[in-house]
Amino acid sequence: SGDFTLSLTGFDTEIGKPFEARVIDTISGRTICIYRLGEITAAIFSVTIRDIINASTYQVDLYVDENSNVRYDAAPVDHSWRVTQGGSNAGLNVTFAHTDTYTNIGL
Repeated sequence: SGDFTLSLTGFDTEIGKPFEARVIDTISGRTICIYRLGEITAAIFSVTIRDIINASTYQVDLYVDENSNVRYDAAPVDHSWRVTQGGSNAGLNVTFAHTDTYTNIGL
């Protein structure tokens, strides 16, 4: 299995707030990984999680906990996005630039 890498840019307005990303295999519906960051410290950051990706399609749900209540609240209360992308045994690299167009990820 390959590594998952998430590269994020443009998060200037989110510095100091908690962040969470979930990687879900869309074929099995199984959550592969949940990554939590207690505080965004820079506008540009990345996350790498080793050996969790196979040849499948993945849904990556991201959100910034705007009100810091340690749970997801539907957008626009929390800022949330969804990216769907295919992975391979070599891994999955997702690049995401902050946008003000939010998606209700329904966690």
